[in-house]
Order: sequence, then structure tokens, then C-alpha cells
Amino acid sequence: MRIYRTDCDGVEVLRFSGSVGLGEARALVDRLGSSRTAADGCCVLDFSRVGHVDYRAFAVLEDLRRSNSGIILSGLNDYVLNIFALTSDPTTVPVFPTWRAALQYLAAERGKTREHAVAGEAGRA
Repeated sequence: MRIYRTDCDGVEVLRFSGSVGLGEARALVDRLGSSRTAADGCCVLDFSRVGHVDYRAFAVLEDLRRSNSGIILSGLNDYVLNIFALTSDPTTVPVFPTWRAALQYLAAERGKTREHAVAGEAGRA
């Protein structure tokens, strides 16, 4: 497995290629746990160039997701999505067709949060 890392406005985007095994998933969880960007905010895990994921790897990633709700998945093809659905509840994890779509979602959500915060500050004045 290869990992390509990009930072987009404070959101860490990790794009994988190859196969994701249990060992790689554990190493990824350790890395994300020590990453300030991923720990403090959101992280997009992109699987668009992944051909296979060991089902146990998704279980490890699900544990990470429980501890950090900012983990978002993208690019799961039908085969990988079926593996994911066997080990996780796909309704509890945001899954987007592309990492760019995930970033657009996050930008919209941040905008809502900022608008709410500004409205709250205006109400206190």
C-alpha cells in the first residue's frame, strides 16, 4: 500500500493505492493518532486507487472512527464498499464518491458552523 498525503485548508487527505491489509491499517491508525492535523480536525481517507481491503483493516479503521468522528471515507468502489459494509455500519460513516466531494462537504459544514458562531456572537452583543 502506498499513501499520498495532501493538506487542504487544514484537512488531511490520505489517498491510498494498492491493497490495504491489517498491518497497514494498524500502522495508519498509529500515524493518524500522532498527526496533529488528523487528531484536531478532519481527515479524508481516499480508497479510489485501492483494489482490495482486508476486512479486519476496516474493523481497525472503525475503532479509529469511534475515537475521532472527523474521519471521512471516499472513493470506495463497489467491491471495497461491500467489504466495508460487512464490518461497519455504512450509515454512521460519511462516504463520498471522491475526496474532492468530501472536501466540498467539509467546507459547507464549516460554513454552517461559522455562520452559527457569528450569529451567536451577534446575539450576545
